[in-house]
Amino acid sequence: MNTLVIAINTKYNLTSVMFLAVFLLPTLVIPITGIQDGFYIPKLVLLYCLALAAIFKISLDYKYEVKENLKLIGLPLSFLIITICSALLSDYQDYVWLGQVAHFEGVITLFAYLVLMYAAQLIQWTEETKEKLVKWLLLGSLIVSVVGLLEFYGLGVMYFDEYRKNWQRISATLGNANWIGSYSCIIIPLAIWYCIKKRSYLSLIIVCLNMALMLAAGTRSAYLGLAIVLVVALFIYSFNIQRLILIICFFLAGILLVVPRLHFIENRLIGTAIELAKYNDPLGGSYRVFIYGESFSLMKKYWLIGCGPDSYENIFPQEKMNALKIAHNDTKKMHLKVTKAHSEFLQIILTTGVFGLLTLTLIFSKAVVTCFKNQNILSRTFGICILAYLLQIAFSNSMIGVAPVFWILIGISLSEKTCHKHQL
Repeated sequence: MNTLVIAINTKYNLTSVMFLAVFLLPTLVIPITGIQDGFYIPKLVLLYCLALAAIFKISLDYKYEVKENLKLIGLPLSFLIITICSALLSDYQDYVWLGQVAHFEGVITLFAYLVLMYAAQLIQWTEETKEKLVKWLLLGSLIVSVVGLLEFYGLGVMYFDEYRKNWQRISATLGNANWIGSYSCIIIPLAIWYCIKKRSYLSLIIVCLNMALMLAAGTRSAYLGLAIVLVVALFIYSFNIQRLILIICFFLAGILLVVPRLHFIENRLIGTAIELAKYNDPLGGSYRVFIYGESFSLMKKYWLIGCGPDSYENIFPQEKMNALKIAHNDTKKMHLKVTKAHSEFLQIILTTGVFGLLTLTLIFSKAVVTCFKNQNILSRTFGICILAYLLQIAFSNSMIGVAPVFWILIGISLSEKTCHKHQL
């Protein structure tokens, strides 16, 4: 029987940094009392350490690749320059560099993402090293899914602070149900690929657990993103009725694991229909639709250079949201502020401007096209993960526990265009 086997390299190299990033960043938490934020701060510190380790290794061992591939840094460097300019011109200097508390996606964090992407791009990935990365990802997902499903059934092993203890949705090791949705969009296509390839019991369990976790999280944008992408995947891989049946079986197995609380998922879907029905009602409509409407209005002022990275909270009309909460008789949430646009693309254009969004769109498009042009099934699966993630964050936001995994996949996808010192 095939099992997941993780090969641990004692030699410090860039691939080791990538393996640690995809495994530890989604799973690392401090599950003890007395810590104000046991979710985001540990991930933030680890992210910065990994980025520094990557910079150090690149400066020592990848001078040839850096010199011979200067064109690779063009778009990432352009985005970094745009981001820094937006930050320097921002009125919110207390937020733009490190970011908002519990988000921490300021200039420094965005730079760390770009470093990991660039490091992944410089590595000469073989099929073997790609598969090892997937194994690390799936091992981490096993931890995240078990913790999340235990929480779903009221058997949580995590300590929740005052901010999270009354939440009705699960957080697992990621701190928020929406981030579980983002994570699932990356993990599930890779888990299905690995299960089809290895046909082992453990890989089957990982797929089912992650499918159940996605359903339990109640992240509707993840449902939509994965549904669209898995349909596309069937045609990319050439339509196969056996694979279609297999995916349906995985979905049903996931449902079976959450059947005792299936009403929660039903309520999330019904709630979507109600929100859409009340779209034009200024007081009866949903918070999400209201945020989108206000965000589009803010574009008139901030479309060019934005308000500065991760400073959306400061420009959103919080008093209007409070009026909507009163209309909903939801005064218990009056202390909560809107800190994100609930759409990463809206967030980017409002915080870094239209040129920031354009630059990132070019990077993401280039990665997806490169993946789908490749005849290798794993490379195409990376493309599916990237596409699913992008569809999900169109209705959600980036997060430091999941975004680095996405950026590393972007780097791997673009690495085929890299000129290496020792070509295989």
